[in-house]
Amino acid sequence: MKSKNWIVILVISLLFVSFKMYSWNTDKKLMKKTDKELKFLLKPYINNTVIIANQNKYYLRIKKVKLSDKLEPYKKALNIPAYVYFDVYKNKVNKDNYIDSRLIRMEVWREELDNDFRFYKNGGETNISFKGEIFKEFTNMYFDLQYENRNKTINEGVIKNCNTGYSHGKFDEDNNEYNKYGEITSKGNVRYEIIKYRRDLSMKFTTSFYLNNFKEYQKMHIKVKRTEGNYHALWDISNEEIKTIKYHYRGKYKEGKVITNDFAIEELITYLKGIPFKEAKNEIIKCEPLIFIKLGKYGKDIILCKDAIYTNNYHVVCKGENYVEKIISLLKKNN
Repeated sequence: MKSKNWIVILVISLLFVSFKMYSWNTDKKLMKKTDKELKFLLKPYINNTVIIANQNKYYLRIKKVKLSDKLEPYKKALNIPAYVYFDVYKNKVNKDNYIDSRLIRMEVWREELDNDFRFYKNGGETNISFKGEIFKEFTNMYFDLQYENRNKTINEGVIKNCNTGYSHGKFDEDNNEYNKYGEITSKGNVRYEIIKYRRDLSMKFTTSFYLNNFKEYQKMHIKVKRTEGNYHALWDISNEEIKTIKYHYRGKYKEGKVITNDFAIEELITYLKGIPFKEAKNEIIKCEPLIFIKLGKYGKDIILCKDAIYTNNYHVVCKGENYVEKIISLLKKNN
């Protein structure tokens, strides 16, 4: 009797293991099949984008796509970001010209769980299209390479101490509209801009192009400007670009003032560009804001405290009561 029980238990165990193995193989095949289909779907969107920067062409080649490392999204998700990995080559697509591998997220969706995925319109949480995501990843890569090349002669310990970096930018895609199938229904120009800086190096990247169809061959010409210096957050500002300067005292936003006089704007911008900024680190907690300044549509916000000037979301600081007092006098002078 006991032997029969053991045989039954053994059979049940074998059936259970066999079922688990079958399920595991089935799930693995599902993930592999879906990833392959997504790669085929998204390939033209990536491979048809060519980036031109400093007279060099950078070609993108899709490498792999996956929804997740877990099974659940493959079985239950209707709308989900796909993780898209691609290689970057400089001037020619071959192993000698390989630069780096990068990752962006592209939205995909399906109407029913049994349907194939389709490309979705935008980059999900970021609210910019995958063209903007490519721009961000490329500029990250480009800046890192420039920074590494610049510091090849510096010993490793110094490089580690210089590693903190910041960036800020603007992504204008307001003229473009998309339907639920990811097709562009309203075509137009887009403009991307990012400024990146670490100790001793700042770079500004801008591009503008007509976005007609995601699948078409697209050249993204990126203009690159660079300067060397310690965290000067306003190095790239031109007073010709600034048409208005708005400011208000803390708690008095509705009583804010606007400066539109060209001479007054040039005077203030010239002074701001000449003051010494440095990395803010932990000084933020000591700052009690007095005045908030916005430089036109440029995306540069300046915060005046009693004895310090902060900008770029408190990333950089210029300390000194005299600097603050001078800026306040220039503001008052022109109002």
